[in-house]
Amino acid sequence: MDPIEGEFTCRKCQTPLSILRIIVSKKGTALFEVLCLKKHEGKRRFDMQRQNEWMATVIKHLYSCHRCGANLIDVRQKTEGEFTILLLSCPTHGKLKKIVSTSFWYAMDALRKQLAAKPAYPAGYPPTYPAQYPPMPFPTSVPPPSAYSTSPNAYPSPAPTGAYPPSSPPPAETVSSPKTEVPSPSTSKAVSDDITTQKMCPACGDEITPGARFCTNCGSEIE
Repeated sequence: MDPIEGEFTCRKCQTPLSILRIIVSKKGTALFEVLCLKKHEGKRRFDMQRQNEWMATVIKHLYSCHRCGANLIDVRQKTEGEFTILLLSCPTHGKLKKIVSTSFWYAMDALRKQLAAKPAYPAGYPPTYPAQYPPMPFPTSVPPPSAYSTSPNAYPSPAPTGAYPPSSPPPAETVSSPKTEVPSPSTSKAVSDDITTQKMCPACGDEITPGARFCTNCGSEIE
């Protein structure tokens, strides 16, 4: 438990304390008169020079009902010399009065205006601040067709499916090659045996690919 929060927990029944009165002495000490839900009274003292360490916790317990622990809201304030009377409202018990030193009221009110716009604070005050750099959300929209590449080789076959399928790439330029006669089944074995025995082209002397009917170098028909 936070040590400041522990100071505002009843030492007899361990229930939260509500602050009824705050008096600041000339020596710079703040005296808090507190009361728990089971009517146990007590006092707490803090140094005003360290108010930034405990002010937020004090505001939370000042704006809590000493009867039910509910959050209180401001109705109005009335300053009378060294003291300011706070008229607060509980949703269950109606209007309640609490008294604080005027100097403390100004210091507390300045912090309240700096941290939040609401006059009353929830049980978890001060709230936790969000992360400085929250994670970026995933995109919910599909990129337009212009975002896709139009290169012919950008998509393998078959083309990927999606909300925006790419357009069919233009046919690639092909280089015509000599037409190759496909041998009939009846003569394929004889032709294959005859061709595989010939290793060099009789016209240009280039090596012949096994099974080819024409020389790939000069185009001469192989007998």
